[in-house]
Amino acid sequence: MERTILLSAYEEGMGESPNLQFETIQGASILLGGGEGAPERETPSTRFCINVEAKALVNGDFTEPVHIQLWITPVQIAEIVKAFFLDFLRHAPRVYKELLERILRKRWAIMTSGVYRMEIPGLSRLDPYHKIRGV
Repeated sequence: MERTILLSAYEEGMGESPNLQFETIQGASILLGGGEGAPERETPSTRFCINVEAKALVNGDFTEPVHIQLWITPVQIAEIVKAFFLDFLRHAPRVYKELLERILRKRWAIMTSGVYRMEIPGLSRLDPYHKIRGV
């Protein structure tokens, strides 16, 4: 039944991008992984999976819990990490900002394919994660 409700909510917004809203369930476990990245294998299109249980907001009411699977890229993960720490980093000593930058830089250096770290004409270079939407 929940799938039918979500499908009809999705179809209502077919003229434009549908705006499906979900609220995570407190205490629900989040599973990360199932991704395509490994040392020296991340590319601009590599994705990782986030699995979480949530309730969907449909016509002003929340549905029963549904399982959500969201595939995101390492670049999007870096944006989320930076956004999460942004306020903290603005008011904390500079050493914490530098530590986060070093972690993101190391992640990019180890996980990103050497081909996508280089400047090659006609190939999308993967920007270092620490430079994403500069903090």
